[in-house]
Amino acid sequence: MQKTKGKKVRKIIGWMIFLSLAIFFAGFFVLQAISPRLPLDIVGIGFFMVAPTQSMEPELKANDLIIVRRANFDELKVGDTVTFMAEARQNGEAVTIAITHNIVGYQICSESGEKGFVTRGINARGRDALYMTADGAAFNGQASSNVFVGVVSSSSSFLGNLFAYFRSPHAMVSAILNMFILMIIYLLIKPEKIKDNKNKEY
Repeated sequence: MQKTKGKKVRKIIGWMIFLSLAIFFAGFFVLQAISPRLPLDIVGIGFFMVAPTQSMEPELKANDLIIVRRANFDELKVGDTVTFMAEARQNGEAVTIAITHNIVGYQICSESGEKGFVTRGINARGRDALYMTADGAAFNGQASSNVFVGVVSSSSSFLGNLFAYFRSPHAMVSAILNMFILMIIYLLIKPEKIKDNKNKEY
């Protein structure tokens, strides 16, 4: 009796874990479909899609999903791979996007005395135009600066490509076709199940 209860408890825990992961990934798919640049932040851990460029290869490939953790800005050092929010123009409109680059140097602001980091992509021709600061405040005469988000802790090409696929126009068509196929399979199998159940009763 106790073994049966233990199995039921393990089964319930397993289903809870599965449903939690399913809800998490479903939510991420929805967020990525609505806004590919929108980060998902959970308990100090951010999930970002790397921009579809080769600026950080071979360290990070285009469309990689990266996991970013919050870190103390004062503890950053040259060589760290960081994510920051920067202003950009897309289709003539000003937008804020997440960029992941390496720290290659730093300077001290002559006006405020605060530290600003110099960032650049591995394959970029030059450094990023703006410094990266903790809050995006003006730095050395610039009107603003890039806003520090966190330090990259890991990445996944598989998940990144999977999310990129679900953002594509083909994903919706594929999802509808798969649902249609599963429905047909279910309708074909269901009569056999009913027949088997009746035979078992007799």
